Amino acid sequence: MTEHFTRSTVSAAFYCSKCEKVTQHRIDDCRKGPCLECIARNVAIICGRRHAPKYCACGREAVALCDWKVRTRESGTCDRPMCAQHSKQVAPGKHLCPEHQAAWDVWQKRHPPAQGSLFNSPEVSA
Repeated sequence: MTEHFTRSTVSAAFYCSKCEKVTQHRIDDCRKGPCLECIARNVAIICGRRHAPKYCACGREAVALCDWKVRTRESGTCDRPMCAQHSKQVAPGKHLCPEHQAAWDVWQKRHPPAQGSLFNSPEVSA
C-alpha cells in the first residue's frame, strides 16, 4: 500500500534497492520520492517514457513530423517523420512531408488568395 505523508514532511527512511540499505528518501507531493543518496550520486531513476529517435525515409534523423490533417489517424495528422531536407514549413510550426507538399501545392492552386475588394483598395483615383 502506498504511504501518504503530510505536506510538511520533507524526507522519510525507506529501503533503497539501488543502495541495498535503508536510506532517506525525498517526499514529493505527499508520496515517497527518490533516494537522497542516489540523487547525490546522480543515479536517480527518471520516470517517463524515452522515445527512440525517429528517422526520415532517407535515413536521416527526423526534425519534424508531418502536420497534414488525416482524419482516420488517432493523432489527426500524418505524423510522418522528416529530416530538414525533406520537410517544408508552410506556416509557423507546421511542416509537410514530400507527399503532402504536393497536395498542398494543388490545394493552393485551387484556392488562390482573395483579391482586394473595391472598397478596401489602398489607392483611390481622383
